[in-house]
Amino acid sequence: LYVLTTTKTHLFIPLHAIVTCIELHSTMSSHFREIENRSASLSAIHPVQILYSENQWETSTEAPDAAPCGGGVLNGMALQNGTTIRVGPMDRKFGGWDNEHFNEDLCISETDIAKGMVVTFEAMARECVAIALSPTPSFQMGKTYVAHFGANGNLASVLRRHTSEKDSVETSVSGRVCDDSSFQSYWIIFSAGKLSVGMGTMPGRECMATLDDSIYHQLRPGQDAVRFVGLGNSALGKYARDLKVRNVVVSSCPTEITITEPKPMSLPVYEESWAEYQKECDKARQRAIKFEIDYVPPDPNQFLKFSEARKLRANPERGFITGIDLESAEEIEKRKRRRERFEKEGGDQVLQELEEDDGATKEVPAEQAWDKEDIVKEIRVDPPESLWRNCSDEQGEAMMTEVEGNEQESLVLDKIHIFAIDWAAFKQIRAEDIIDYFSAFGPKNHVEWLGELSANILFEDKYSANRALRSLSQQLPAPPDDSKPDFASMGWRLCIKPITKKRNDTFGKRGTYARLLMRTATSLDILEHKPTKIPKPPKGFTTKKKLGPESDLWEPKQQQQRKKKRRNSDNRKNRGSNNNEKDDASDEDMVTEKLNEGLKSKREGFSVEDMQKEREAAAALVMKAASDAVVEGMMDQEKTQ
Repeated sequence: LYVLTTTKTHLFIPLHAIVTCIELHSTMSSHFREIENRSASLSAIHPVQILYSENQWETSTEAPDAAPCGGGVLNGMALQNGTTIRVGPMDRKFGGWDNEHFNEDLCISETDIAKGMVVTFEAMARECVAIALSPTPSFQMGKTYVAHFGANGNLASVLRRHTSEKDSVETSVSGRVCDDSSFQSYWIIFSAGKLSVGMGTMPGRECMATLDDSIYHQLRPGQDAVRFVGLGNSALGKYARDLKVRNVVVSSCPTEITITEPKPMSLPVYEESWAEYQKECDKARQRAIKFEIDYVPPDPNQFLKFSEARKLRANPERGFITGIDLESAEEIEKRKRRRERFEKEGGDQVLQELEEDDGATKEVPAEQAWDKEDIVKEIRVDPPESLWRNCSDEQGEAMMTEVEGNEQESLVLDKIHIFAIDWAAFKQIRAEDIIDYFSAFGPKNHVEWLGELSANILFEDKYSANRALRSLSQQLPAPPDDSKPDFASMGWRLCIKPITKKRNDTFGKRGTYARLLMRTATSLDILEHKPTKIPKPPKGFTTKKKLGPESDLWEPKQQQQRKKKRRNSDNRKNRGSNNNEKDDASDEDMVTEKLNEGLKSKREGFSVEDMQKEREAAAALVMKAASDAVVEGMMDQEKTQ
């Protein structure tokens, strides 16, 4: 295929010949396909030979003919060639070390325990590669050593032996040593109670740190000697990711090995905040040596701005790079030709049909950029006047032109600054929703929150940021009147479609949406100190239902109920005052009329009059019966006489 695409001669090859070549390539490549396992316990381990010398450390599956000059040969155990172990965060899956992180065959022999052990491996991770050295194929409290490469958000490496759940013997060194885009080589040496770690393929060279635990080793010689190796992932938090480990080799430690003086090491990092953090770490290390105290890595919050310190600790994942300058003359001409061809082929109708089928939300009119200006103008941060651009028709396309400002005021072209118009709705939006909104343009998985309504979105390069800004927002017209700010001159743009909440959680309901203003970030769009106060949310804010642009004007249900009670109370007072103003005669007539009504019931036969008639009828019957009895008695007497 390479010859076909690079030579100028036209070659005619039968189709069946090309298919045969592809099938042959597939058959050959299957023999070298990488195997990926989810745990160390399920991986195949086989014996190897390690050839070592002063400048050599190589692994071989076959017995060598002779030992290297000035070196020797070691027996070891290694992970099967071509096998990669994907290790998930331990805290999320197991709650700590588990038997799945160990393999009974990944160890040194019992006869080599007294010599110590050497572990070499390669890892690709964003942070927190954890390698355990244990007397048994499991984690033993007080007996297992763990080396954490890239701990604390890839800010440091930590060597530790836990004596209890809260106490430990440990040492740490600063440095970014993990990389999530390529495999890096590391080594571990444990000998005579000292645990040393470093980078590179040659054990003993480029040592980063050493944990001296020789006193414990002398107190229990041979009883707690480490022998087995565990592969773990100590990353924490919702952004913890899987890591990959390969080429793991375990062997005994040769007596001729030399370990260099420990010194901090780090992979190339092109960040000003990291360079400043390294300087402070060097100062703290020099103070520790001068006053003979333990070295403690400094807290980034002590010398970095709050936003920069949070970003440094977060160690965000990289986004992808578009690598396309949309403002070049070539790209502008290409877009123009595509637009003309698309319109000629009836593209507008196709887009309209797609929007109807997908149920896409309608575009936000540009006039809505000034909505709720009286509510949010005190919170919005506009760029300084030195960075304002004149967005006329001729210069409207020049979004990437760097504006010259003073040293404190400059554009940050790889960041987008957003500001929400709809306060109540945006309070339900989380960082995951913002990243998802820009996901098509490769943002980093970190949002720099600057307040309740504003944030920065980070990209790998200025071209990706510019592409996202142009694709997701629209230019603004002149303000409707002189009382409104000129957003276009400031560089503000209005979102084409609002940002939407994707899932229900404790912060709000799925479907909540808010409108955004966005622009290129400036050097002043940063949070210097941690906020001490949170602004009071608008009246319409709630986490119990879906919100939108109109929610800022809503009133809470409790406040509505209080107003309703207040209105009812006022109505009762008004009715009472009106009744007092009536004449006494009319009041007496009303009372008399009410009294005359009596206790009549709506059902017949149950009024007071009906009951009185029944009682009188019953009494008449009794009186008649009594009189009849008296008459009969008198008649009987007369007969007897």
